[in-house]
Parts: sequence; C-alpha cells; structure tokens
Amino acid sequence: MEEEVGSKVWEGTVEVGSKLNQDVTTAIPLKDIGLTLKPGAYAMIARVPDDKENQWGPFATQ
Repeated sequence: MEEEVGSKVWEGTVEVGSKLNQDVTTAIPLKDIGLTLKPGAYAMIARVPDDKENQWGPFATQ
C-alpha cells in the first residue's frame, strides 16, 4: 500500500488479546505510541510477526 498510494507514518508492534474461536477488538492508543494524526485517510496493516508461511500473502487491513 505504501508504494502505491501513501506513506508510512508509523511502524511497530502492538500486543493484542487472543481468545480461541472468538472475535477480539483491540484499541490501539495512537497518542501513547507518539502518533499525532493530521486530517486524512489512514490504513493499518497487520500480521503475526512470526508467520513465515504467509509473509508475502495478503495482510489484514483496517
């Protein structure tokens, strides 16, 4: 996505909860990680860091 239509504003890791066979919603505290957003559209792309099998496949995007 960055190469096509945007620019990276942050990169890092966030710990999320995990419950077997249940949806989990995680709020990411942007101010706590030092990110101040200006008006615009933002997308977050996520993946499991140790997933070597799907490292070149589609990632979850919100």
